[in-house]
Amino acid sequence: LGGAAGGVSSRRGAARQASAMSHKAFHQREIEHLQEQNARIVAQVEAAELERDQAHEQIQSCEARDASLQSEVQAVRDKISALATRLQQDKSETVAKDEHVRVLGEQNNQMLTLLEQEESKSKGHSERIRDLEGKNKKLQRIAEEFDGEKAKLEAQ
Repeated sequence: LGGAAGGVSSRRGAARQASAMSHKAFHQREIEHLQEQNARIVAQVEAAELERDQAHEQIQSCEARDASLQSEVQAVRDKISALATRLQQDKSETVAKDEHVRVLGEQNNQMLTLLEQEESKSKGHSERIRDLEGKNKKLQRIAEEFDGEKAKLEAQ
């Protein structure tokens, strides 16, 4: 029995040794599996961090572009405001000039009316002067005739 027991115990020892080796191999495979899994996770984390960093760079680039565009938009708004102010001033000036032109037009019409009246008066005065000059010539002829007749009478 001792031999048989020794055989069983050596088998048990071998089984234990095999079991220990199998257990050791299992642990080794488990460790390798966990290391591979860890390496994949680390790679995924690094990829995610790289993606995050790239996203931050894109965000910063977009924010810089947005700031630039906002600056351009504000510049355009300022130009629009300046042009609107200028347009309003131009409209006011145009209204004032139109009113001035209207007043000048009325004054011109009044001046033309006065000029026509003066021309009519002048024409009337010119006719009156011609009439008076004609009468004056007649009177001078009469006066000359009178003086001639008077001189004749005095000579007699």
